[in-house]
Amino acid sequence: MAEHDDILAELRSVFRDEVDDHAVNLERAGLTLSREGEGPEARASAAAEVFRAVHSLKGAARAVGYDSLERFFHAVETRLGSARHGASPDLARVAADAAITLRALRACSVSLAERGEADEAALAEARRALQDEAPTRTPTPTQTPAPPPPPSAVAAPTLSPDTQRVSSVRLAGLFAAAEDLASLVARHGDSSRQLDSLESMLLELRNDLRRARQQVRAQDDRGDEGASHAIDRTLASMQTLAGWVAERVSREEISRRALAGAAGDLLTRSRDLRLVPLATLSALLERAALDVAGALGRRVEFRMDGDLPEVDRRVLDGLREPLLHLVRNAVDHGIEAPEARVERAKSPVGRVRVAATVAGRDVRVAVEDDGRGIDPEAVLAAARERGMDVGPARSPQDAFALLFEPGFSTRARVTALSGRGVGLDVVRMRVAQLHGRVEVESEPGRGTRFVLTVPLDLSVMRGVVVRVRDVRAVIVSTAVVGLRRVADEDLRVIEGHLYLDDAGALVPLASLGETLGFPPVAAAPRVEGARTHCVILAVGERRVAFRVDALLEEREVVVKPLNARVRRAAFVSGAAVFGDGEVVIVLDAADLTRIARPASSAAAGDERRAVRRRVLVVDDSVTTRQLERTILEAAGYDVAVAADGQAAWELLSADERFDAVVSDVEMPRLDGFQLLARVRSTARLAGLPVLLVTALAQAADQQRALDLGASAYVVKSRFDQDELLETLEQLL
Repeated sequence: MAEHDDILAELRSVFRDEVDDHAVNLERAGLTLSREGEGPEARASAAAEVFRAVHSLKGAARAVGYDSLERFFHAVETRLGSARHGASPDLARVAADAAITLRALRACSVSLAERGEADEAALAEARRALQDEAPTRTPTPTQTPAPPPPPSAVAAPTLSPDTQRVSSVRLAGLFAAAEDLASLVARHGDSSRQLDSLESMLLELRNDLRRARQQVRAQDDRGDEGASHAIDRTLASMQTLAGWVAERVSREEISRRALAGAAGDLLTRSRDLRLVPLATLSALLERAALDVAGALGRRVEFRMDGDLPEVDRRVLDGLREPLLHLVRNAVDHGIEAPEARVERAKSPVGRVRVAATVAGRDVRVAVEDDGRGIDPEAVLAAARERGMDVGPARSPQDAFALLFEPGFSTRARVTALSGRGVGLDVVRMRVAQLHGRVEVESEPGRGTRFVLTVPLDLSVMRGVVVRVRDVRAVIVSTAVVGLRRVADEDLRVIEGHLYLDDAGALVPLASLGETLGFPPVAAAPRVEGARTHCVILAVGERRVAFRVDALLEEREVVVKPLNARVRRAAFVSGAAVFGDGEVVIVLDAADLTRIARPASSAAAGDERRAVRRRVLVVDDSVTTRQLERTILEAAGYDVAVAADGQAAWELLSADERFDAVVSDVEMPRLDGFQLLARVRSTARLAGLPVLLVTALAQAADQQRALDLGASAYVVKSRFDQDELLETLEQLL
């Protein structure tokens, strides 16, 4: 029985991949059916593709025991059969049914991945939509469409004979094994280098013995050659040993090269299995552009071109949502109404283009339109209306950076398509999760261009290795826009804080060690002409320069995901294993740039002087507040208190600086969970450590706290003063 369950689980995993593949085919075929200017042969072929996809999905759903999906696809197949056959095929109805099926398919794809079950609500809605879809007849075409394929062709599998579906779980296991092998080979290289060192030591020792023999012979006046003979025997043994080591070194080097080549080839081939063409997003993006244009009464032409490389499946999945947002925004915010375009001497048909180019190990995906463009002054005015502090004078790039702020929108009212201020915030967040960055170019009246730069592969990436104190860390190169050695004359002081003059642009200068929470060190005396190592990161339009103790190298690293125990570690997105066996953290550039603050001008080039860390204690019990306050103040913390979550939120919103929050959960007005959710959804506070101290001991409550982003969870019934202080110290 267990073996049967394993086989079924494996088949269902393969089925989920098949659902995604057929969704792409349905999207592409539906576009062909609805696109103006398509010939009858192309439309008939697209209708046949829709029928093939539905038929294949019906059989596959039956094979893996998804009965409701099988019944749904059977109903769709029956409708499509009646629409496609006859003297005058109703291709418009085929297109409408394909669109309904596609929506249900995408909803089920999500539910299958998350719960292993079909989305019954989506299937029910799709059945109602199919019943409500009134049969329509298209005019009889002027030329006879291509005949439908014979039943044997319809029932044929979509895979070629030399293709086999493999579970994504098995692929992930294969790739992980290849990565481990590559790491072991790297360590084997270190062993070979140790043998090289041993060979060198033996040669030096042999030379020392030869010199000693000469000295003994020169000083031996009595003719006693015993010492000389002893040295000769030792020297002979040493010579033999050196020969053995040299032979072993040679064999090890040959073996290492062969093993490295085989491991590299295996890693490359297994990595290739995870690559998918970026072009598979074309139909989805074109449909999004046409749907928005249709809803707004605009005309638009979409195309996707450029290199269109194959990328890691995770990169493709990560790009899908931001590209959809940008394409919809291009039509909604960018492309003008046809009459307005004609007045501006433009074609009535707007153009939206998605182009991709490969740059080293990165792919740059540009979404551009020829619409109205972005007016920086209008952006600044909208920001001021929302109470945002934009400063007296800002560059266009500074204005564009505001577009990515949570809740920001240039629309005065909310529509079904925009005005909620979530689109570009999502773009920045999703691209940052891919270790990438976003750049904006725009010219009012001419158009806008968003460029997303992300790695081609999330497993093997180029990274800059830096040193902070005695710790090495990796920053993915895609997020790095500059490496500098900074002198005092490169710095500017604004309102008591340091900014780096980077080609005329002022970039906040922060300490990476301080941002990561390293304890402060005593200020060292300044040396005339000394320079500081800096790495400049970019996420969205936000740039931050970080001081580091050393810039070590740039190298390819195999990035391992974090396990469940450390997945919530602040500022860390993964780990890499270097050849010497050291596990090195991979820093999260998005987290770093979001939380970093420019250093105080009094600490230029040095870590800030030791200061008392400030903790906010939140509890509706006066006794508990006083107890925790006494404990923390005795440990050297500066403590502020709040009687409930609402009072705490008002303190946090007032831009007061806190290094951590210690909060109860059950409180009036705003409880601890709600307070935690607000903190994590606010960019300025997202990285603030929040420790929940509560009487709620249920596993469900603890899980909810972790899901919301709690840094730690302490149950009051097991409250221990030392545990509180130790936990807080670890968080800080």
